[in-house]
Parts: sequence; C-alpha cells; structure tokens
Amino acid sequence: ELAPYTPVFGERSAPSAAQQLFYEADLNALDLQIRPHKEGFAVAGQILGPCEPGEVELSGVDGSTQGRFGEDGEFDLAPVAAGNYKLLIRLPAVEIEVPELTLTM
Repeated sequence: ELAPYTPVFGERSAPSAAQQLFYEADLNALDLQIRPHKEGFAVAGQILGPCEPGEVELSGVDGSTQGRFGEDGEFDLAPVAAGNYKLLIRLPAVEIEVPELTLTM
C-alpha cells in the first residue's frame, strides 16, 4: 500500500482476474484495475491522495468512454474493446495522464 492513503477495499479485496496497476503522480497515486469483459475490458480505479470530484476519460482509436468520480476517487468505466488507449484524469487543480495503456487478452 502507498501510505498514508486509505484505499476503499470493496473492489480491491475481492478475488478476481483483474490486472492491477499502480501509478504515482505528485501528491496522488492511481490504483487501476483492468478486468476481462465479454465486450473487451472493463477499466476501474481509484485516485489515492488529495481528491476532489473530477472526470476520467479513456480514449483510443476505436472510441472512448468517460466517467466521473467523487471525493472517494473511485471510478468505473463502460467496457471497451482491446487496443491502445490514453487515460486522462481531470482533477480541479491537476490532470493525471497515462499516455499508453494497452488492453490485450
């Protein structure tokens, strides 16, 4: 765990086939989960650290999906097809970008 942040354990503690990735950006960290889905992949996550409500966007050549998150920092995006994507998280004072996120079987 990345102390002193407090993760929400509802999704993170259950066993699953999810791939879990961690990123750090200034005062924040990103816990990203990628799960196989019948339509491709489901992407969910949580911003750890100082967090205010914001937006998240996953965009790629074959389309994009967007969502919002609250003060808990959790988000769950609509499933997307396999491919290469960019993940952009918009907080009021900062943007966090994962420029290359490859979703493959």
